[in-house]
Amino acid sequence: MRDANFEIVNTNEHYFRFPLDTFVEKQKELGGSRIVFWASVPHLWADQYGVEPHEEIFTKFFEAGIIIEAIAARPYNYTLFMDNRSLLGVHSMAYYRGLIDLAAEQGISLVAIELWGALRDKDRCEQYQNCCQALRALCQYAGQKGINLAVGNVSYSHSAMINTLPELKSLLEEADCENLLAFMDYGTAWQRHENVEMWIDTLGQRLCMIYLSNARNGGSGYPLSQGCCAIQRDLDKLRKAGFSGVIALRMSQDFCQQDPALVDDENWNYLNGK
Repeated sequence: MRDANFEIVNTNEHYFRFPLDTFVEKQKELGGSRIVFWASVPHLWADQYGVEPHEEIFTKFFEAGIIIEAIAARPYNYTLFMDNRSLLGVHSMAYYRGLIDLAAEQGISLVAIELWGALRDKDRCEQYQNCCQALRALCQYAGQKGINLAVGNVSYSHSAMINTLPELKSLLEEADCENLLAFMDYGTAWQRHENVEMWIDTLGQRLCMIYLSNARNGGSGYPLSQGCCAIQRDLDKLRKAGFSGVIALRMSQDFCQQDPALVDDENWNYLNGK
């Protein structure tokens, strides 16, 4: 859905139980020309050893006239909070470098990394510094290939830190990399009583992407018409603020396994006021 300031695009995460062809065909039906690609099985196999042969996968998008705005890296059990000399640290860095290579090969300029995996029973300062060090190394690697990285807020259920806007702001400042940008998980921010105005005022042009879904007290990732957030009001605020980044509809797999195409229809109807 194209807007005066931005285009609201879809992601393929909620098609987790369906072939990639199903997602592509539905986007063609909706008239969507841009997506954020959730680079995960079953649509793409990637691990610390590399990425599967993927020419056929990206040809599907090319033939459908779909442009990929960003690659969203699925965290699995990889994490940037561990010592980079540990086996988990080494494998995590290799995994993210592989996705950076993939983005560069496909001419995609943004890779989004979710900072999962900070532990609750391990020293926070040490984990924080591990993350900063890892991000600096990944940004240097990505910068050599003309790629920007983006990190954002995550729920406490997935990580013991970087759950709030102030934490994310501090991390960006500490890492101090020109090609390190930010994304906002809208539903997670709402649960922390944060709003789009706070994020724009705090991060400015560094805020390059918003993952949009609805939320309730029990979690986020709901279709746009099924939660407690004032989404239309916040979209109006983004328009008035001149937000020019990517807004990507990201639905939880848990709410969309039966019929993700129906969820797409529901979201598009919501956005078009139907």
